[in-house]
Amino acid sequence: MRIRTQLTASHLIIAILILLVTLLLMNNMVRSHLITEAHGRLIHQGETLASIMATEILFRGLRAPALPDEKLQTIARTAGAMMQGDFVVLSVAGETVISSNRLDLPADPQERLNLEPIKRALEEGEVVSDRSRGPEGERLLTAFVPITLHEDRPPDGLLITFQPEAEALAGLHAIQRITLQVGGVALAMGVLLSLVLARTLSTPVEDLSNVARALRRGDLRQRAPNLQTREFSQMAQTINQVGERLSHSLQRRRAFIASISHEIRTPVTSIRGFVQALRDEVISEEDRNQYLETILGETRRIQRLLEDLLQLERLETGQLSMQFDWVHVDELLERAASRVAHAARQRHIDMRIDLPPEGTIQIWADAERLDQVLGNLTENALRFTPPGGTIELGMRLSEGDPDSEDAVFWVADNGPGVPEEEIDAIFETFHQAADSAPEGAGLGLAICREIVGSHRGAIWMQNRESGGALIQFTIPHARRIEEGHQWAHQ
Repeated sequence: MRIRTQLTASHLIIAILILLVTLLLMNNMVRSHLITEAHGRLIHQGETLASIMATEILFRGLRAPALPDEKLQTIARTAGAMMQGDFVVLSVAGETVISSNRLDLPADPQERLNLEPIKRALEEGEVVSDRSRGPEGERLLTAFVPITLHEDRPPDGLLITFQPEAEALAGLHAIQRITLQVGGVALAMGVLLSLVLARTLSTPVEDLSNVARALRRGDLRQRAPNLQTREFSQMAQTINQVGERLSHSLQRRRAFIASISHEIRTPVTSIRGFVQALRDEVISEEDRNQYLETILGETRRIQRLLEDLLQLERLETGQLSMQFDWVHVDELLERAASRVAHAARQRHIDMRIDLPPEGTIQIWADAERLDQVLGNLTENALRFTPPGGTIELGMRLSEGDPDSEDAVFWVADNGPGVPEEEIDAIFETFHQAADSAPEGAGLGLAICREIVGSHRGAIWMQNRESGGALIQFTIPHARRIEEGHQWAHQ
């Protein structure tokens, strides 16, 4: 089912439920009001008629339980004609004195007096509202009004006013018809409004869904439009970011395949040629060992490439285990310098190590992985440093609050540097500078980036003003040990 249909149906269901509840509540409220109003009118009319009858009885000097004369009956009938209902007058003995209409009362007067509302009205001298039944079983609204000749004496009779409930609720039907008409108009407007709202809400969702389906099909050029609603706008931005990442990932995959194919094709072609020559015995015996050494070197190159790829994949997916411990910074730098010391002396390159003046510094890190980072960076610097140049290795504590200092490592050379347009991509997989040496596959700096990232640090490169490249990276957990005590940040 389409979301537009679901939204329209949900809006209609909500509108119908609200309309039904409103009609039900309104019907009950109006019904209760009409019944209360009818009870009040019956009581008021009964009290008025009871007052008139009591005044007439006192004026004539009659004594209860004497029956009213013909004039009193005439007054009662005249008043009854003006009432919105009927009445019955009972004596204190329970006998019917006057009746404008029949009321379903017991035939025995004593049984009448035992009825709860009659008994309460006569004993307590108060007006009682109740419901009763007519001769045909219809529901009646009833008021029991005591007739009192003297305020300090018990009632001398009882006036019962009553009206069919259907007559009291006659106006309810008209109100119900009007309410239904208004509800019908409101429902029609609700249908139109729900269609408009459903279209307004579903159109962005459908647009986003179409873009998502296009991305799933591989059409990475599709992008979500700009939307006004904040939630939809955030969703559109997320989809566009996913599309950008997929497009970038596809480009990287293609570049990866092209690069790995090139890196493997060259040594494989070389090995194939040398093996072909050895098989065909077209080389002399004295060149045989040289060819075999070349083949061995090319196989080592392929093996190193595959190992670097495997390590990089494990680093990127978090599958490479790390062994963290407190590591001395000076030992890390000295090991890194010692690895390239022999090659540096042969090329008359000066290796310099700069240690912080604060004393012995330790960092919380995986020593083996950081050895690999510093080894890759120093070997990379050695490759680009001209004979007679200088390579600097160092570490300092970041400036700022001592409780939040990081360890900042750097490796600098005075070679040609890196073209400015390539600095941002220098840590990408298989990226190699245009003027770089042919050895290497462009994985060393990518591996350094992943190892530093696994330490929650950052790595970056910049060109030095004096010439050469400067690569720096941070390790966030460091502590300083000096004169028998230690300062730590963990």
